[in-house]
Amino acid sequence: MTHVFCLTVPYSGTPDPQDDPAARLPLLESAASRLSTAAAFDRADTAPLVALGDVLAAAGEAAEALAAAAGGQGGEGVAAAGVQAAGGEGVQGWLAAAEGHYRGALERGYGAALAIRRAEPEALVSGSDHRPT
Repeated sequence: MTHVFCLTVPYSGTPDPQDDPAARLPLLESAASRLSTAAAFDRADTAPLVALGDVLAAAGEAAEALAAAAGGQGGEGVAAAGVQAAGGEGVQGWLAAAEGHYRGALERGYGAALAIRRAEPEALVSGSDHRPT
């Protein structure tokens, strides 16, 4: 006998951060700030630095999606209202923000982890995924 359970969650009208880069970006920036603080507590631990790199890379992806939406390409189905709510920057502003986040991921996250442990596998793999070509 198979049992199937279904959970219904009422829609609250607020955007889901997973689906909306305008809602996701401030949360990722807050997480990056907290991870920077966590990394300062144990300077020999690479885990918070790798996590910081991951969070900053995700913030870069969110900013790229906002740039696409601001340019009228509608990346990830972002509404113009979401772009305005996230700061209303133009395409160039969002692309500059994305570049800053990606650079932070490589330098403050993955690069800092590799400075502690040259053979840190997660930093090597994740950092190579976000290297400029």
